Amino acid sequence: MKVLIVDDVQLFRSTLKKLLMGFCGVSEGDIYEADNVKGGLEKYGEVNPDLVFLDIVMPEVGGVEAVSLFLENYVDAKIIMCSSSIDTDNVMNCLVAGALDYILKPLTSAERLKEAIAVAMSN
Repeated sequence: MKVLIVDDVQLFRSTLKKLLMGFCGVSEGDIYEADNVKGGLEKYGEVNPDLVFLDIVMPEVGGVEAVSLFLENYVDAKIIMCSSSIDTDNVMNCLVAGALDYILKPLTSAERLKEAIAVAMSN
């Protein structure tokens, strides 16, 4: 499985990458990163990942707009949102826009990560 992590915080990208490798069986060579939505869209086009982890709050482009951009450009994109706050309106708006699930940061549960991946991959 190829995974793209789009988040402006390097620490979160590193942590998620380690969890994906350690608990979800994703090989390091199948994990790609971008620190903004524009870079994420470009990387998606290059590698065609099976799954995207997308930060809700980033500079320049926010969550709902980011989901919309990914799905406009890549209609089959499977997106899991990542959020450090439980702003339910923002999370719900992302889900309505087409995200398949969300995880809270900091990510403390490998089981929750596996669950979110299972939900996204079953759609």
